[in-house]
This record gives sequence, C-alpha cells and structure tokens, in this order.
Amino acid sequence: MTRSMVNGLTVTSRSARTLVDVGAGSSTLVDELLAAGRLEVTVLDVSQAAFPMTQRRVGDEADRVTSEVADITGWQPTRTYQV
Repeated sequence: MTRSMVNGLTVTSRSARTLVDVGAGSSTLVDELLAAGRLEVTVLDVSQAAFPMTQRRVGDEADRVTSEVADITGWQPTRTYQV
C-alpha cells in the first residue's frame, strides 16, 4: 500500500479508523496509517519477532497498535476492519 493509498482512506466512522495490516513483518505501513490519523491498527503476522521492533518504532503511538500472532488463513478476528 502506498502513501497515496493510505491518504485516500476516508476517516468518517469508527470502522474507517480501525485497520488490519496482514503480514506486517518489519513493514512501516503501521507507521503510515497512524500518521494518517487511523486511531487503531492491528498488525497480524505469523511470527512474534517483528512486533517488538514495531512497538519501538511507533513509540508513543504504540498504545494504538494491537499485535496478533496468527496465520491469516485461520485467524478469527473479534472485530470488523475497513481494510
């Protein structure tokens, strides 16, 4: 997802502000989403290894990031996401 795609997401409701980043790894997409005003982002990956780096990188915004260790093919989300 490019910066222009991130910026193009509308923030008009609670569901539009909660997104999931599948296959997060060491991607900086979560940083872009938070900077663009998304209130809560869930990062999903099959490995726990990348999450500490993400938490350090987003710093004070870390409380807006939920980390989920799971394979997307078997993941059962407990909420609805716009993207």
